[in-house]
Amino acid sequence: MSTEILPTAEGDLGRTPFAHLLVYAADQQLTGALFLHAPDGTMHSVRLEAGRPAKVQMGDGFARLGKLLVDAGIIDQTTHDLPRVVPGLIGDSLVAGGNITRDTLDTWVERQFLLRMTRLFTLPSATRYAYFADMN
Repeated sequence: MSTEILPTAEGDLGRTPFAHLLVYAADQQLTGALFLHAPDGTMHSVRLEAGRPAKVQMGDGFARLGKLLVDAGIIDQTTHDLPRVVPGLIGDSLVAGGNITRDTLDTWVERQFLLRMTRLFTLPSATRYAYFADMN
């Protein structure tokens, strides 16, 4: 027997713009996951912690960290394509391999976050959202 997890709130960006969702999340100090289903079928997600966006994942690969670092000339494509020194995130592997510093990684992760959050404001009004309280 399967139990379906129902969203705490759902709607579309036409009725509740993304900015309003963020203001409400901040005001209510929400913690959970906000999923955004674009009309083209792409799904993005925002992890909220105490009302603040903490992590953004883009279903279409927008602003991938490795590509941002290559485009900025911080690493070259060959370095990007090397096997990971440590499993997991590319940034941690690049730091462990001595290709970038922790400060550089932190700066670019912040830029990535801002680029992604900014892009979410441009999603079409037909984009559906579903918020799940306390979901990680």
